[in-house]
Amino acid sequence: MSFIQQHAGGVFQKLGSNKLIARILAKQISKEDFLDELRDAWEDVITKNSDIEEGVKKAAERIKKSGYEGVFKSASITEDDLRKVITDIKNDKSDPIRAIHTPGRNEPCSCGSGKKYKYCCGK
Repeated sequence: MSFIQQHAGGVFQKLGSNKLIARILAKQISKEDFLDELRDAWEDVITKNSDIEEGVKKAAERIKKSGYEGVFKSASITEDDLRKVITDIKNDKSDPIRAIHTPGRNEPCSCGSGKKYKYCCGK
């Protein structure tokens, strides 16, 4: 199973493994549905820090290597569409929430007073 098939499973389950049949079926699936399936499939692969242009380049290369280039053409999926999918995924990702360290009762206070936390800000 190719990278594209693994990461766009929903699309290819609908299209089937025969590339000729897949091209015919790709014309019947709306472009937005196809892109939504790609968005769902690629969501785990693309991070907030992913480079958009590099992602588009890699996606295009993988599509060509997988042999499904004709399917993407039949569905009228362009590099601009791939760029939009990757951009949408990046924009939907939030920055990780970092926990703020609270000193233990007997640790020095984080305010810098030199007192124990329990006698300073921990009251």
